[in-house]
Amino acid sequence: MCSSYSINFLGKMDKMKRKTFFIILGVIGIIAFWLFFKFPIPRGEMIDSSYRTYYKNIFGYYYITVESRLALLEHGHFGYLKDVDYESFQIIDNNWAKDKIHVWHGDELVESADAATFVIDKSGLPKDKYHVFTPSWRGALYDYLPTDCGIDVETAEYFVFKHNGQDWKWIRDKDNVYLEEVKVDVDRATFRPLGNTYWWVDNDWVYMDYWSSELNRCVLEKIDSIQEPIDTLSSGSHYLRNGRDVIYLSKIIVKDTEIVKFEEAGFDKCWVNDMLFEGGKLVDESSRHE
Repeated sequence: MCSSYSINFLGKMDKMKRKTFFIILGVIGIIAFWLFFKFPIPRGEMIDSSYRTYYKNIFGYYYITVESRLALLEHGHFGYLKDVDYESFQIIDNNWAKDKIHVWHGDELVESADAATFVIDKSGLPKDKYHVFTPSWRGALYDYLPTDCGIDVETAEYFVFKHNGQDWKWIRDKDNVYLEEVKVDVDRATFRPLGNTYWWVDNDWVYMDYWSSELNRCVLEKIDSIQEPIDTLSSGSHYLRNGRDVIYLSKIIVKDTEIVKFEEAGFDKCWVNDMLFEGGKLVDESSRHE
């Protein structure tokens, strides 16, 4: 016969086993729930083989920014599209899609977009008949909003390509140039970036753009009237020769001087004739005579 102690002990063991079982089951359930919403399961198939970001599975259409679902653990974005009209759905490019009613950037609805007239123009600018749409940073994706700067929608376009990419801060239309939706005072026809440098030029002036913490946006500053020759030491240099002037970022450090020597001398250092500058400042008066 089993003693009452043995029976109680075995009962406690069974309770511990049951408790452990339910804990393990709960953990598995939490992991499965997390995986279900973190990953598109099942993967499904591409909606259009020309585009690698939009897929469909038994739960609907979704957008994903990485090839491997496991990569979502470290980076990337995934989300299902809501209220899709499947018959009229079409992908515009890897990051844009629409149906007869809605427009999506990734999996985010662009609420104010007119789906019937929405396009990505040849410059890459999203627009419809009524608005130009520009990005504002929010989380992992850009949330696109209609501009409110009086830009001419029909002729609006991106026009700046720097550092092997498109600079979305800059847009122009038939009359004006806009930096972050603010019209800037430049010659629209000739305004352009000076290579991959910090500077910009038009027929008359040298400019520089920079971040203004006071205004919480980028601004463009007029630096100097344009001269010849105009060149910089390298794309990463802070020094620019502008004819008889030398500019350090937005400051003219040498004015109306014949420049016969303009050479890099180390990180953020530059020889201008017999003068050595570091950080835009003359290092030592004696450098003039070395």
